Amino acid sequence: MENFVLIFISFVVIHRSVGIVTHKIGVLYDSKIAWTDLNNTETEKGIVYIPYGMGENEPFALIEKIKNLTEECLCVIVVINSGETAWVLQRQDVSSQPLILLANQRDIFFSSSSLPFDCWLRNQGFVSIVTRENWSHINLFYDDYYDSTCIQDLVHRLSAMGVATSSILMTTEGNTIKGTLSMIRRDDHYENVYLALEPHLMLNTIKNAISLDLFERKLHWVMNIDPKYLQNADHYGSLHRSFVLTLSTGLRGNYSDIIKTILHQRASGIENTTENCHTNWTSVQQHYPLKIHSSCKETSDFEEVALFTNQEGLNSHEELFKNKFRDFGNRVLKVASVPNAPYVMKGTKENGETYYYGFCYDILEDYAKAFNFRYESVDGDGGLFGNPTEDGLNASGMVGMVMRGEVDIGVAPFAVTATREQVIDYVLPYQEDGVGILMKRVENKVQKFFRIFLPLHYTTWWAVVVATVVAAYVLYFAAKLSPESKERELQLGHNIWLIVGTVYGQDDGQRPSFGAGRIILGFWWVFTILITASYTANLAAFLTISLAKPPVKNLEELASQTIYKPLIVQETNHHAMFKGATTGLYKRIWDLMSDIPKIKTVEEGYQLVETGQFALLWDYSQFEYLINNDCGSLEIAQESFHKISLSFIIPEKAPFKRAFDNHMLKMIEAGIIAKFKAKWWRKSKCVSSPKTATALETESLSGIFALYGGILAIVLVTFILEVIIVYRKWRRVSKIRQETELDNRTKFMENVPSSFKYSPNT
Repeated sequence: MENFVLIFISFVVIHRSVGIVTHKIGVLYDSKIAWTDLNNTETEKGIVYIPYGMGENEPFALIEKIKNLTEECLCVIVVINSGETAWVLQRQDVSSQPLILLANQRDIFFSSSSLPFDCWLRNQGFVSIVTRENWSHINLFYDDYYDSTCIQDLVHRLSAMGVATSSILMTTEGNTIKGTLSMIRRDDHYENVYLALEPHLMLNTIKNAISLDLFERKLHWVMNIDPKYLQNADHYGSLHRSFVLTLSTGLRGNYSDIIKTILHQRASGIENTTENCHTNWTSVQQHYPLKIHSSCKETSDFEEVALFTNQEGLNSHEELFKNKFRDFGNRVLKVASVPNAPYVMKGTKENGETYYYGFCYDILEDYAKAFNFRYESVDGDGGLFGNPTEDGLNASGMVGMVMRGEVDIGVAPFAVTATREQVIDYVLPYQEDGVGILMKRVENKVQKFFRIFLPLHYTTWWAVVVATVVAAYVLYFAAKLSPESKERELQLGHNIWLIVGTVYGQDDGQRPSFGAGRIILGFWWVFTILITASYTANLAAFLTISLAKPPVKNLEELASQTIYKPLIVQETNHHAMFKGATTGLYKRIWDLMSDIPKIKTVEEGYQLVETGQFALLWDYSQFEYLINNDCGSLEIAQESFHKISLSFIIPEKAPFKRAFDNHMLKMIEAGIIAKFKAKWWRKSKCVSSPKTATALETESLSGIFALYGGILAIVLVTFILEVIIVYRKWRRVSKIRQETELDNRTKFMENVPSSFKYSPNT
């Protein structure tokens, strides 16, 4: 085979019960093979080397020589220069425990594995790295230099671990290399690249990757190459600014050394028995471990960081990537902030110096301790959070300050958005939040005036009235039909008054004299007791709770009303969200903001909300803090919207990003973030203490006085009407009486005889 020499080595183990053993290992080798380590006919350490020549019946002649040699040796090794002979010999019963070793110019195989030893070692080592770093996706670039079976084995191992693999075959053409490298995903996640290439193509690939700016902080590289090849590569420093590991074994080109190691190991391990004759790769591997080197930030040489062997696995107790960020070395960082209670608040010391504190600064203090830095706080540009310009070349507010490198970190409740992430990076979010609606609390004066009647719904009040009337009529008809009823019980008014008086416990003490009436009245007593108890229980609650209700419940109601105008802080995520809306509910809200005042801080928004004309749209958690600590006249809508993540901002490709992300995750899992939140979002101070009673305000009971006054007014009107009616009736009766008397007198006079009539002349 062209440029390919198959070497077949077989340990032949012959079990005998009798016989004399002259040598431990006998080596049969083709005399045509110019392999220095095997072309030695001297016996050393129990090893004998015997050359042989091959005829036409090569496999069968070799089998005969093997059988003869087994009379003198415990183990027999055969070196063959023919693939066909190796195939025939492998299938002959010439040994009880055959060991097959195949080697070519690049790889070496054992009979216990179909993989080259070099490949098996690299695959195992790389899988250990993936496991340690907890990677979930690998970009695998390979060429023909590595056997296809080797690549398939690696993909299979990774797949069994649940690791996704994108396998890509590389060629030597420059344009093709660039096109292939451009397939690497470059999103929010850290991507991992494994280069299994021959040295020349490896260097060419590195050069093209540098031109594509792929050696950045979001990519981890693992390369199958000896680091000494990289020392003379162009742009060598670019590798040290990224995360790069190299894997090297020193096996390729040293196969004679490996075979020599096998022979000496077996010779020293065999003591007149065939049990240790079978050689395995595990015992050989400890002499050829996988060496792992890492790029370093401070030096120009790759540093050895770990060794991998089958016995000990990955032997390293430190970070594999040496140039990973560790700490700032007591450096002073510049931090930009804008007050947003309770996340960031501004105070003044006795000497007049201002400082920042709050929930976000508690987190920053924890970062400072963990990563050994001090910080200097500065005010955000214009007091704004900021957003990128349309061309993406600049940004306003604190986003612009971080983007331009004026500060190292932006510490505030920054909402994570895709627009901002085009120019800066975010630390792992510390909290999820929504957008709330803050309005001025509205007290319902009418409800407060008639609070005494609120314990029962108006439908319940009507039901009680109807039940009273029905009970009175039932009692009346029962009295009508009963032969035992008395005369007074036959009056409807008497029965109505009896039922009503029972409700208020003010009856006249007279009970129905017949049995049916007593049963009706008894059940009515039970009814009135239950209604009265329910009313009394609810009355205590309604006299102490607040009747204030938010004017609107959600964003939809805010968009549909005309009393409140939505208010938003300029140059914030919320402002950009509504401004960029073209249709739907957000667009309707944006249209309502056409003539609103332009505010830069939340505090300005609070002042405008107090006027009762505006509704502020801002982070729900900040409204909660405000309401819990200020028992004023503000109220939050029942529903929030647009869930967001809050985080700090840092420059793009910041070397400390991943370290900050990991530390944030640890703080969340350890409950530190929850502890900080409990510190600032305490229980509302506006909740009344249940241990002491409070006097009821007159306004809370004014309803009953108003009802009483209304009844008195009705009584007065009734009395006046009664007087008027009686007076008019009296006058009408009097008039009729007078007219009757006059008529009677006239008639009387007419009936008197003329002789009795008075005459003045008489």
